[in-house]
Amino acid sequence: MKLNWNERGRGRHMIKKIENYIRENGLLEKGDKILLGLSGGGDSMALLSVFTELKEEWELELHGVHVHHGIRGEEADRDEELVRKACEDLQIPYTCYRYDVQKMAREEKMGVEEAGRKARNETFEDVLKKWQGDKIALAHHKNDLAETMLHHLARGTGLRGIGGIRPMSGKIIRPLLCLEKKEIEHYLKEKEIPYGLDSTNLSDSYTRNRIRHQVLNTMVREVNQEAVAHLAEAAEIAWEADEYLRAMSNMHLEIYSKKTDRGIVLEEEIFKEPHIIRMYVYQRVLELLLGNKRDISRVHMKQIETLIKKNVGKKVSLPYELEARRTYGGILFARKTEAGKLLLEKAILKEPVLLHMDGPTYIPGGKIISRKFVYQGEEIPEKTYTKWFDYGKIKKKLCIRPGMEGDFLIVNREGNKKKLNRYFVDHKVPREDRNKILLIAEENEILWVLGMRISEKYKVTNETKEILELRYEGGK
Repeated sequence: MKLNWNERGRGRHMIKKIENYIRENGLLEKGDKILLGLSGGGDSMALLSVFTELKEEWELELHGVHVHHGIRGEEADRDEELVRKACEDLQIPYTCYRYDVQKMAREEKMGVEEAGRKARNETFEDVLKKWQGDKIALAHHKNDLAETMLHHLARGTGLRGIGGIRPMSGKIIRPLLCLEKKEIEHYLKEKEIPYGLDSTNLSDSYTRNRIRHQVLNTMVREVNQEAVAHLAEAAEIAWEADEYLRAMSNMHLEIYSKKTDRGIVLEEEIFKEPHIIRMYVYQRVLELLLGNKRDISRVHMKQIETLIKKNVGKKVSLPYELEARRTYGGILFARKTEAGKLLLEKAILKEPVLLHMDGPTYIPGGKIISRKFVYQGEEIPEKTYTKWFDYGKIKKKLCIRPGMEGDFLIVNREGNKKKLNRYFVDHKVPREDRNKILLIAEENEILWVLGMRISEKYKVTNETKEILELRYEGGK
């Protein structure tokens, strides 16, 4: 029997509530192509019904996707068939993808829950791209938000973790996040929508189920029946506070930081700002250098904070080969691998090494490759370890060496000199590192402070006829 999913009248109050939430949060635009994540459970079948109600007014194009995890045997097959039949009745294109999630969990050394989530996310993103869709709609609701919030609090989190699930995350939208589970259950009953029951949701072997059954349900039953709504409201406040502090940290980052070839320097004036602002600024710096890595935590922010009272040169090691170092006037954040390319141990390079003008010059820890060519107006590369020089201005042999007494740089077009040591002081290079930095020199005149800057005198101009390109490669 074909189900009458679009029977009007029933569930209109909830549809109106969802539509208001969609408008408030900008979840949909007219003509959107929406991929629906459909498990076959009550929440996702309600989502399917809601979008069929919205389809005509919003001029939506829909595509249903079901991910079969290969775990629950006949029960999982039943859910797949339920979704397929519903999409067929509603004339919505539908695709099912099958995975052996338990095998995936073993091979990738992760929990079954995490493997299933990864399979779903990768599938949704892949289908969205191939279908050239606009958004992925998922069926999370307020109870999911409350469970996530409690889970994050128990494991340790900040304001963003307390904020939990958001109405929109990138291309993912969650239009049911304005509803509690009981409202969805009422809607399913009112509309007589069939759905499957996942038996794994009844087991307390999963952390989220234990939170749902033993914590959240107890709070609703014995503390306050509006606990879910209150937790969702607190999550929203936490998210807004986090957004404000992130905006403040970005503003302070603009004021108190500067990018160098080595990394990001926070100037010590930031130390006068409130503690919470400093912690957010440290986090923002790490995000800029590393991206949103999950294992960057408050522990690392506290480690960085200890540098405020430390002497110049003290450092703390951070994940992903990153370190924070106390410098003159602030803290330098840099990758250890980059520092390894920049610095040479003095004991290793005891004597200057003559630079070959065509081909590689090998030095401990790497090589510098030279090549000459006629300049024909090509765009000059802006790379840290590849530099172009006006070959016609080079009059003597070049060598590779650490710094020496009397070294200087030409720092402007007028030919003004700056002592190398003063350059290091100005750029907050720790004293103990200065004699380890690799230089390309013509006697005492420095052409290139490797990884930092080149001499103004040897820069390429419109009058340059021949280029000397120098490229440093480490680890060989």
